[in-house]
Amino acid sequence: MNNIIYYRRKGNVLLLVLYMGSIFKCVNCEKPVWVHRVNKCPHYNNLTAWIEASKRLNCFHDLRSADPKEQTRVYHCIPSVFLNETVEFCGRNEPIQAGNCPIYNYRYAANASPSYYNCTNFTSGCPSKMYFSKDVYKHRECIEIDETKRCYVAEVCSHKSDDGDRRTTGPITTTTKSTLSDGQKCDTGNTCISISAAVAALLIIILILFTIVYIRYRQKRKRKHGADTVKEESLPLLEKADDGKRDARKVKELPGLSALKRSAEFFHFNQFVTELSTQINRENKLQDLKRLALGVEVTHAESIITAEDFLKFLVMSHSLHENLIYLQVLFFHVNAMNLVTLCMEFGENHHLLYLELKQTSEGDEYIIHHSEAFEEADLDLLRVAVCKLLETDRQRIRIQSTETHVAKRISFVT
Repeated sequence: MNNIIYYRRKGNVLLLVLYMGSIFKCVNCEKPVWVHRVNKCPHYNNLTAWIEASKRLNCFHDLRSADPKEQTRVYHCIPSVFLNETVEFCGRNEPIQAGNCPIYNYRYAANASPSYYNCTNFTSGCPSKMYFSKDVYKHRECIEIDETKRCYVAEVCSHKSDDGDRRTTGPITTTTKSTLSDGQKCDTGNTCISISAAVAALLIIILILFTIVYIRYRQKRKRKHGADTVKEESLPLLEKADDGKRDARKVKELPGLSALKRSAEFFHFNQFVTELSTQINRENKLQDLKRLALGVEVTHAESIITAEDFLKFLVMSHSLHENLIYLQVLFFHVNAMNLVTLCMEFGENHHLLYLELKQTSEGDEYIIHHSEAFEEADLDLLRVAVCKLLETDRQRIRIQSTETHVAKRISFVT
């Protein structure tokens, strides 16, 4: 019987090793089947050519669609993260912040949406305002690359770092390229084969050690359980019932409790966003808010057409579920004081960063409330940012803490 259990466990370990090996073949730069390599993108700034390419690739949604529900399968033609190839695919339309170009990263996994590449070192043509990835055809410098030098045509190809993360801070290292199966282009040397081999070997060692420890743990637990059973049978019935320590072993944590708590928190936040959307529409403040927050060019962005779209964009870009201050500043500027009050009440009830306006004999005073202890340097930066956004004196901005906790880094975007 012991031999059967041993070989069964050994077989499970082998299956785990094979499964992990299939996962880590992504390190070998496996290009997803829905991503296609092309010599170059359609002519830049020619929407008709891009629409034809979209139809050829059978992308579900039209590039011109303004429906928020039709922004998932949209045509993209951009360089890959290796900068030695141009690819096209039907993916999610993502907002791209100023100073970045969309780029497709399949180094470690198959993505359905583009990442972004910092282009502030371009000699010219780096986008200066926020735009959406499906509109990359308007930015010629973001789609033209030198495959030999593995860099964008608009940048100086030197001092590169082969990063490949979603938050790429510089150009990618120039290395030779080798062709893998299915014509895939990837780095030679340490990037593909060495990394995958080292990771696979490390995983095998870890799994073997884990299996040995687990088997010994189960054997030890089985012996202890047998001893406890014998001991319990020798105890009187009343003594076993009064033994609190023995009963405590049966208590366990409720399954899914942490996930349920997070869902409850976001449930209230989503209700709050819906209430704000209704109030913005009722007061006809959407266009003023878009013009103030997004600028003239993005005011008419096709994908932001309702108040709910606008708030969802700010939730993603400004972390409103943690910090309501930027949203309140916008409401201050468009004179929507009832919306400022709604944010203040929600922030107070849910222990978020929020602003409170107090009118004194010397003028308006703004109080930044927080229920956690943040580092003084971060709080000072927050005060300076709010001062600039509100266009007021720094002395009129006060920071007030309602509780005391261990100091930590502040999370805010302004």
